[in-house]
Amino acid sequence: MATLLDQWRALPAGDRKGILRRIAAPQRMAFERLLNTGERERAEAEARSRRFHAYSPWLADLLDACEKGEAAASGLSPQVRGALLAGHESAIHAKSNAQLKPTLIELARSQWRKWRELL
Repeated sequence: MATLLDQWRALPAGDRKGILRRIAAPQRMAFERLLNTGERERAEAEARSRRFHAYSPWLADLLDACEKGEAAASGLSPQVRGALLAGHESAIHAKSNAQLKPTLIELARSQWRKWRELL
């Protein structure tokens, strides 16, 4: 189904409009719902990949399932799910804290600028 939706999206806009005009109203509405569902799923997958970009696809899917309480995480105990999510959150905070600390080069530049202002 995803292949057909990709082919649909690859059609020029005029062709898509012409095809939709020729489809009966109930069928067109069902097709548009299918298109919206596919776009929503793609947007969710893109959001998940941005959120879990540092992890493997397997771990990203598992973390996503733990957050949403989906079937993929149902085999895990609540403690394991909590530990996975807590580890992810602590990794996010560690990364944001590391980004706040200036590098050695940035410190040297700021000191150089202050020294030049004194001259």
